Amino acid sequence: MSNPYQAPTADSPREEGVDLSGTTVGLWNPRRLGVFAFFFGAHVGAFLQAQNWKALGNYEEAKRSYRWMWAWFAIMTIGVISELSELALNGVGLVFFLIWLSTLSRQSHYLMTEQIKFTKKSWIIAVGIWGLLTLGFFVLILILSFVYLAVTESIIASGSLIRVDS
Repeated sequence: MSNPYQAPTADSPREEGVDLSGTTVGLWNPRRLGVFAFFFGAHVGAFLQAQNWKALGNYEEAKRSYRWMWAWFAIMTIGVISELSELALNGVGLVFFLIWLSTLSRQSHYLMTEQIKFTKKSWIIAVGIWGLLTLGFFVLILILSFVYLAVTESIIASGSLIRVDS
């Protein structure tokens, strides 16, 4: 007799031969994630997509979606720190969004081919997640700005800068 409290040994319920087609899984509607991400940002869409993949038991796809989220954070952080113009930063964000949008079809296709039924999760929770992720991004930018100021002030105070008198 197996231990009912033992952690699962498989990464995915599909590896064990479990058929998800007979169960109902709570997901954010993959067909609406693109619209939501257009208004709230690709980072939130990628996070919600990763949550969907985790609920489906596909942890590799969830990791891929999390990488998209972290890539968005990295690109926007570099854009803000490097003082890109607002137009350039919006252009980079739009290109990133369009590339990320192409990944959404994989989840919809998976649901259709596996005939998995799902209940739609509330978008109010998704808006709350958006707020937390966006707040985290701004806190990160604030911390990096303070570090940048501290480093430049210490360099100026130490006199390490080469001064050119004209």
